[in-house]
Amino acid sequence: MCPLINGTVDKVGLVALLFIVSNDYKGWFMNVFTGLKGVLLIGLAMLLQACQPSYTAEQTEHYSRKIGIINQFEISRWHNRVITADNRLSVVSDNVENVDVIMLSQVVAHGLSPYFKHVVGGESKDTLPAAMALTKIQNNNYLVYIEIAEKDAIIEPDEAEPTTNYSRMKLILTVVDVVSETTVDKITLTAETSNFNFWGNELPELLAKPIAFVGENLTDTPTGS
Repeated sequence: MCPLINGTVDKVGLVALLFIVSNDYKGWFMNVFTGLKGVLLIGLAMLLQACQPSYTAEQTEHYSRKIGIINQFEISRWHNRVITADNRLSVVSDNVENVDVIMLSQVVAHGLSPYFKHVVGGESKDTLPAAMALTKIQNNNYLVYIEIAEKDAIIEPDEAEPTTNYSRMKLILTVVDVVSETTVDKITLTAETSNFNFWGNELPELLAKPIAFVGENLTDTPTGS
């Protein structure tokens, strides 16, 4: 046989052999790559989950920054976001036993009203989504949802049930942008004292100055202006 032809045949055979082997290993390499990619994605997801804080009522203190103490209330915020005065707010309270939640919502709304274009209160809802839905119906773009995270009722010796008098109270005001449906801030007000009442006419006097301070801080309004 002609050496040239013989050499060509050998080269063709070698190329064919390499093609067959490469196809065999191609599947193996793809399987290995797919497995490694899956492991990396799982690891990345676990890392992101570990780095992302879970903002719950119980963890509020851990992520908060104290901004002041007004009328025995220690006030803290998660973030420093400024909400401009041209916004419209709905103030809605969670439903809590032995607390005048309608009055609570009204008092907070009244305290914030000097700092925003429009503020409406006097409402209560069992859940944050329900409060957000109400805010949209009211054509407002921010929600302030009031939750009572902690309360220690004072029980007199002759009383079987807690009264509306408390020695400790912790409020969480969740500020939600209802247009984007995102929580932009959480503000905590925590007080420990001998006795205060969260029912009726005592609420305005108790919360007026702390809520005014919150309004100033949210809008970055100079104190006393």
